[in-house]
Amino acid sequence: MSLISVDTEALKDIEKKFGTLSQKIGQTESNLKSIRSNLDSDIKKQKRYRQQTAKPNQRIG
Repeated sequence: MSLISVDTEALKDIEKKFGTLSQKIGQTESNLKSIRSNLDSDIKKQKRYRQQTAKPNQRIG
C-alpha cells in the first residue's frame, strides 16, 4: 500500500493555468517591447524637432 497519492486532475489543471499564465507573460513582454520602441521613436522625433526649431532662434538672436 502506497502512502503517496497524486491528484492527476489537479496537476492537469495547474499545468493548464501555468500555460495560460506563460502566454499572458509572453504577450505582456511583446507589448512592453512595442511600447518601448514607440517611445524611443517619439523621443528621437522630439529631439530632431527641438534641434530644427533651435536653429532659426539662433539665427534671429
